[in-house]
Amino acid sequence: MRQAWGGHPELLIQWATSADSRKHTDSLEAPRHYLDVDDLPVSLADGLPIVWGLPHDLADSLTSTSKDGGLGSFGLLPWHIERVYNQLTWSMKSDSVDLNRVLRLAADLGHYLGDAHVPLHTSGNYDGQRTGQRGIHALWETHAMEWLLAPSRASSCPCTPLPSFDPRWTAWEILDESHAMVPMVLHAETELRRLHPEDGWGFRRRGRTLQLLPTPEALATWDSLTNHTTFPRFCKASHRIAAAWYAAWMDAGAPNLASPAGPTNHGFWAYLAEVVRALRLKFKVFNLRLKATSNLELQPYDDDTPETDFEHLHP
Repeated sequence: MRQAWGGHPELLIQWATSADSRKHTDSLEAPRHYLDVDDLPVSLADGLPIVWGLPHDLADSLTSTSKDGGLGSFGLLPWHIERVYNQLTWSMKSDSVDLNRVLRLAADLGHYLGDAHVPLHTSGNYDGQRTGQRGIHALWETHAMEWLLAPSRASSCPCTPLPSFDPRWTAWEILDESHAMVPMVLHAETELRRLHPEDGWGFRRRGRTLQLLPTPEALATWDSLTNHTTFPRFCKASHRIAAAWYAAWMDAGAPNLASPAGPTNHGFWAYLAEVVRALRLKFKVFNLRLKATSNLELQPYDDDTPETDFEHLHP
């Protein structure tokens, strides 16, 4: 794939968060990043949401009288994953392939798949606003990931064979896994506040500003309370993103999209290793959604900062 796609993953890194950026300019973008599974009407026959696994048009017709009228009020994530997968496949089948468009679509597909692996992207209580736990979204998705990926403790994802990827059903499988984690994540945050009533959050000076961030001690506790599931979830997302790209490329007939001047001596697995490293950067800037709705400037803290730089606060 590296040879076929023309070399290096810099453009994938550059466009990894473009889907988040579009939420500020495109009113249709936000619902593509989530599915509020717990708010969907449930089938009495099997207890599953009535739209589970259905094509978009049929699912939309079944929810047209709910909430604000239509599926978009609950989110569109699984259907949009399938849509972008198909767009990526067809973009590689074209007689005149636009490699930039291929890479933009690949970056978007990776972003949406990454969102699907985040538990709180599957709940109407996405930031704990219904349970008095605001900030929990950034705690799982941003702060915990930055802490886990800090150089002092970062480890590599295990090298495993690529999983199979089905453009329709894999998205539902991922959402089912993620939603099953929601109760654990909410309970862990409650326990975190109980165990760290005074030293869980602290202001840290960065430049001219003070930023409120979880302390390293609290993040270590959080990782334990969530059964050390966050980093494996990140790795699973990385593997599935690679599997989706590979499946789309194969469905397109495994075309060679590289220019003649592009590198020709690297195999797919070397390329995949670079992509996994690139995905680490994606998760480090994965807090754009929270920035849009928060007055705090959330940035990664330096894990080597002395603990005395934290000014502990009572909650």
